[in-house]
Amino acid sequence: MADDAEHAAPKPSKVQERNLSLGVLSAKLKKNYTLFANLSEEEMIAFLRMCDRQNYKPGDLIFEEGEREGCWYIVLSGRITIYRKGKVLGGVGEGQCFGEVGLLKKETPRSASARAASETILLAVPHDIFTRKMPALSYKVLEYIANQLADKLLRADSQLESLAPANGEKKPAPEPPDKAEG
Repeated sequence: MADDAEHAAPKPSKVQERNLSLGVLSAKLKKNYTLFANLSEEEMIAFLRMCDRQNYKPGDLIFEEGEREGCWYIVLSGRITIYRKGKVLGGVGEGQCFGEVGLLKKETPRSASARAASETILLAVPHDIFTRKMPALSYKVLEYIANQLADKLLRADSQLESLAPANGEKKPAPEPPDKAEG
């Protein structure tokens, strides 16, 4: 028995555990997210070190409508419910992202609230990722977010088109708000 203890592999240090965790996370992200597929290992590790891994239980609030937080979220596992004024707008799951505007415009109030619908692990990407000295990485993140927002706009356009009258009649345009009210 003593020989077994002498020959047992040493426990990894905290630094080794962190690097292993970064390596495992890096591999998962590269496999499941197009943003990360083209990042070098150096860029990937630098990106992960700038982010915060957050764990949520079902029902936990991630952010509330009106908050001014400059953060973008990547769902590593779990599910998020997005809602406004108590009405569910949709959900976001593993492999998806949300909160892009918070990353792009730090002081813009959140347009909706987000709450964990299940046990959830998020990667929170801070606004100051763009102020770090990695312009190539910043460009890749911005390009990815631009594509995500473009996809969301196309889906919204499609939904709006489906609400238009089928017979070609035009719905009257809404009255512009009275300038005196604002």
